[in-house]
Amino acid sequence: MKIRPAKSEEVCEVLQLIQDLATYEKAPEQVEASKEDLLNTIFVKDPRVFCDLVEVDGQVAGMAIWFLITLLGRQNTGFTWKIFSLNLNIGDAGMEKRS
Repeated sequence: MKIRPAKSEEVCEVLQLIQDLATYEKAPEQVEASKEDLLNTIFVKDPRVFCDLVEVDGQVAGMAIWFLITLLGRQNTGFTWKIFSLNLNIGDAGMEKRS
């Protein structure tokens, strides 16, 4: 298993994970993000929103979209998770598909 920053060329995979999570939560119509939104928010020179991907055996198995907290005008080193999604279809890595 490997956790790494998402690359701009993976924007379609990130969007798909967002849509999959919304479908799982029975709210696919609430996804407002587009490929362009992600490119202009996460994949810019100085982002304020970040995306890390989880890889298992070379396949994207999940993601976390997060942002830094700014308190009293100072950036905190902690972070807040905004979206976390796992692809439960990757069975060979010890994950089981749930029905």
